Amino acid sequence: MEMILLLELLGTCAFSLAGSLMAIQCDLDIFGVIFCGAITASGGGILRDITLGNIPPVFFTDKIYFIFSLITSLIVFFLAYTNSFYQKVEEYDKVINIVDAIGLGTFTLVGVHIVIESAFGNNMFLAVMMGMITGCGGGLLRDLLISRIPTILRKRVYALASIIGAIIYYLLLQITDARIAIVAGFLSIFLIRYCAYRYKWNLPVVKRQ
Repeated sequence: MEMILLLELLGTCAFSLAGSLMAIQCDLDIFGVIFCGAITASGGGILRDITLGNIPPVFFTDKIYFIFSLITSLIVFFLAYTNSFYQKVEEYDKVINIVDAIGLGTFTLVGVHIVIESAFGNNMFLAVMMGMITGCGGGLLRDLLISRIPTILRKRVYALASIIGAIIYYLLLQITDARIAIVAGFLSIFLIRYCAYRYKWNLPVVKRQ
């Protein structure tokens, strides 16, 4: 399905951009920036494929994803290298959150789609969980690499947005056209994530006394 491939490539570029910018903020060298961009873009898909028994994962068998990730990370690195990166940290933080929301939305839908295509379409729980893992897994691995508490565990309604969007996409696929389901699922995730960033929404936490 061409639209799913476009979503995968859009998500790859978005997550690679977000991962690369975060790596630059952590003072990683050019290899570290490329690696961080690649793991952010591919980590969720690798975890999903391993869980579903699709070995080796698609990232290692289809070079197009790595190529898109590599090009994106290199562009980000050289733009940051030549344009006083640390004078624009706040602007880059906004960019990271927006492209991260795009990546989360696209990869969550891709994860649900792949479960359905793998003959598990009647298992809604599996589809939603694989959607969440595909959308959140790369960011989780990235945060562990750079010694941060993973975003999925601590702020901005991250995994919950993925779960809500996956459920909307899965249910709409049962009753309407796939393109409508894709648009509705993606927009629900993107808007929840953007509003969570814009208005600082967080899930409840236990406050220290």
